[in-house]
Amino acid sequence: MDLQRDYYQCDVCKLVFVPPGQRLAPETELKRYQLHENDPDDPRYRKFLSRLFIPMNERIKPASKGLDFGSGPGPTLSVMFEEAGHAVRLFDIFFENDPSVFEEEYDFITSSET
Repeated sequence: MDLQRDYYQCDVCKLVFVPPGQRLAPETELKRYQLHENDPDDPRYRKFLSRLFIPMNERIKPASKGLDFGSGPGPTLSVMFEEAGHAVRLFDIFFENDPSVFEEEYDFITSSET
């Protein structure tokens, strides 16, 4: 967290968010985003993502269909779900900007580090 913006948390889903007027400009957001080192072959990154992957994978049906919203430049969470037998579509405003993904229905949606 930083001291320059306000942070709020949803009482229902616990999402932490910043009010719209305090969010980064798209150009600044992209520059910060490009600093991420998302690599499906990095065991430490997979371990980090497993905090989301493991409990979600335990709750969804086999061969479910998902959407990774905010998949980034090196999609990894989607790879982990695909390795577990699920089909996953990607959407990222900067790296996988394909609005057709919103025309489909999904069994699960992930959004990590967005």
